[in-house]
Amino acid sequence: MADLLKNLEIVHPAAAALSPEDFALLRRQGLGASDASIYLGLQTKWRNTEDLIRNKLAVTLTEEEKMISKKVAVRLGHATEDTNLAMFSEIMELTAAKDPAMYKHKTYSYLTINFDGICIENDMLIPVEAKLIGVFADKYWGFDKGIGRKETDEQDHIISAVHDQTPSWITAPMLPKTNVIAHCEAAATAYGIPTYYYAQIQQQCLGLDAPYGYFTALRLKKMEHHVFKVWADEWLQKEIVLQGYKTWERIRKRQSLT
Repeated sequence: MADLLKNLEIVHPAAAALSPEDFALLRRQGLGASDASIYLGLQTKWRNTEDLIRNKLAVTLTEEEKMISKKVAVRLGHATEDTNLAMFSEIMELTAAKDPAMYKHKTYSYLTINFDGICIENDMLIPVEAKLIGVFADKYWGFDKGIGRKETDEQDHIISAVHDQTPSWITAPMLPKTNVIAHCEAAATAYGIPTYYYAQIQQQCLGLDAPYGYFTALRLKKMEHHVFKVWADEWLQKEIVLQGYKTWERIRKRQSLT
């Protein structure tokens, strides 16, 4: 698989094995895939670009970072990741392997990526992002997006579902290109995923030069497993490259003043 990682180089070979504190400090070295939604303005309800810049400039852990590893949702997400990837591998008949490394893009070195999983499909590397959907997060997901092949238990509860009969699995939706927020909101509605995760999977697709990416999601409210497919979006990837560069330059300039 290493031979296929032509766009990426390793920042740390075992980032996934680091303590939460050391991993948080390692993330200061670039703009990760989960940072993209912040500087693109998709998380203004919770944080903005200035918050992100302050975080990258901090030489010690912030109070938020100290607390995050103690949160039940975060700990459950980590604890169920292997099971989540295994269920994806089983229903999709693909092998989603955990990659412990942190990478940076060779051309856009300010963009870093950690993968939950990577599978090989049609001789291409495809990112697989594992999510644990808490009870109160249901509203951000579109579980009604035309569930195709599925497995149910004796109470007719969905055990696992693949949306392979929906248009989004066959071809990418037409999206507005007026501004980033409208573009990502339309994409999220089409794919049935939260808006802020759309930018995350696009940065991962950019790193792997992948034509699409997958979300494998464990839904706590009904104890279900779902898989979502998201097509690569060149328009948004260009915005990630551009806005990421502008954000990183702001960070570098402020670092030079300290």
